[in-house]
Amino acid sequence: MARRLLLLHHLRRRYSVSVSSAEDMVVSSLRILSSASPSEPTTLPPPTIHPDPDATATSPTTTAAAAALLSPADRLRGVFLLKPPGRAALHRALSSTGIDAAAALSPEVLSGVVSHGNFSGAATVDFFDWAIANSKLPPSVDTCNIVIRALGRRKFFAFFEPALEIMRKNGVSPDISTLEIIIDSLIAARHVNTAIQLINTDHFGLGVWQTCQRKEIFTVLINCLCRRSHVGLASSLLQASRGETIDLDNHMYNEVIGGWARFGRVDKVEHFWETMLEDGLVPDQVSYCHLIEALGRANRAEEALQVFEKMVDAAVSVVEESIRKGFCLGRVVYGKLNNKLLEMNKVETAYNLFKKVRDARVIANSPT
Repeated sequence: MARRLLLLHHLRRRYSVSVSSAEDMVVSSLRILSSASPSEPTTLPPPTIHPDPDATATSPTTTAAAAALLSPADRLRGVFLLKPPGRAALHRALSSTGIDAAAALSPEVLSGVVSHGNFSGAATVDFFDWAIANSKLPPSVDTCNIVIRALGRRKFFAFFEPALEIMRKNGVSPDISTLEIIIDSLIAARHVNTAIQLINTDHFGLGVWQTCQRKEIFTVLINCLCRRSHVGLASSLLQASRGETIDLDNHMYNEVIGGWARFGRVDKVEHFWETMLEDGLVPDQVSYCHLIEALGRANRAEEALQVFEKMVDAAVSVVEESIRKGFCLGRVVYGKLNNKLLEMNKVETAYNLFKKVRDARVIANSPT
């Protein structure tokens, strides 16, 4: 009796039922227990058999579905996470992705593999080796330059030579653009001396000296030095090369003059302007553009205006070139040029120039 009362009290507290309801539940439970034969065990439902999750995960259907969710570049990059031992195993694993080597050499896929994530220099060269060796036709040098640029951007300079060797073995010769990528990468990483030595020695076995003139190679070096703000060194090299076998031209001088103009060094611009004239070269529109830019950055607007007056037809071209290079002339200089155009009845030219200057000022004044 005491057990019955205790059970009733428990049911009331647990299920919040009335005394009569709780009592009915107890009586029903006791009748069920008393009617069952102690010799006959209660029949249990059959167990539910679940499929093996590992077997499902590795089924061909699931694998194909998972592969369909990945881009070709991700599928190829995933092979290197498994670290197949040896070149043959790696090539088999890359081929098993179902991606053709020619498709892997497309600019989109190739760039997606070698230019993203933490792909190492060795992995970049190994993937390039598989793709170019299994392609039916050799890729263009522009396609191969994607690999060279990726190595240079990540400062994997030790892998330049293996990548270039793969190109040569498969009938692809490096060109002047390949050399520019390598020199620019070295200078950007402050390996300036190594970049300069490439002019006199074939350090990476490029072989571009067989197809390119020394002038082209020297021009690439000057361009890269000025682009990376090593204008002083570029000036020294240009000055030292005067009178040698290299035939200096306007382009080389304009690169150095433009480099100094970005720093507002009017004295340097004027010096190389005179040097250009001494070498029998006539300054062109690009030269005047750099001169005006230098004067503008040095807050010498009146002198910039005088240059404009010596040019009254090339003035508009100079302004447009300045805008393309990210420099917008001051309001005083632009105002006087605009008045000159209106005096010459060039209303349409003045209006088109106004729109370009207006857009350039909006960009210059926008928050970064």
